Amino acid sequence: AEVAYHGAWGSESGVLLLVGTGSLVLARDEDGETHRSGGWGASLGDDGSGTALGRGAVRALLATLDGGPPSAFPEIAADQFELTTSEDVLRAVYADHRPLASFAPLALAAAEAGDWTAETILRSEVNALAKQVGWLATRLDGRTKQRLRYLGGLSNEAVYVSALEDALARHLPDWTVEVCPTEPAEGALALAKDLASA
Repeated sequence: AEVAYHGAWGSESGVLLLVGTGSLVLARDEDGETHRSGGWGASLGDDGSGTALGRGAVRALLATLDGGPPSAFPEIAADQFELTTSEDVLRAVYADHRPLASFAPLALAAAEAGDWTAETILRSEVNALAKQVGWLATRLDGRTKQRLRYLGGLSNEAVYVSALEDALARHLPDWTVEVCPTEPAEGALALAKDLASA
């Protein structure tokens, strides 16, 4: 996260939101101090992450297969994941130990198809993540620049980005929000140069 932050903002003040398999909010205040929110891990949190979306998708799929509300999940799961029964799903998760994050594309595909359940899962997860950013901004109380960049595997997914930016706009209405233009590797190089010169 520190390396990715350096790629996003260097040594300057701002906020970086990591959205991949897990999630984490990292900020630097005007005095150069680092602060974080979220990043509690898959068992306790990682709201808005690939793991959280995958967990939601699998639960929604199982609910439909058990006779719950109809959804797009079974058709997409059969076509893209070769999962057609509850037993297939449980075997994939518990016997084959497939990471929950590997099912995030199921949630995103269903949301893109306009499935109400998938859209609800997505909106709920990104809203929980945006709230964490808001908590951190409140804690910093104006001691960081009101700008945020986000980075991670989910930052390349249009349906996710749209939902995330909407949620961030609600919680941080006066902030500048954009995808990070640099990769973490560039941050690592920049940080190494800074350390070498120091």
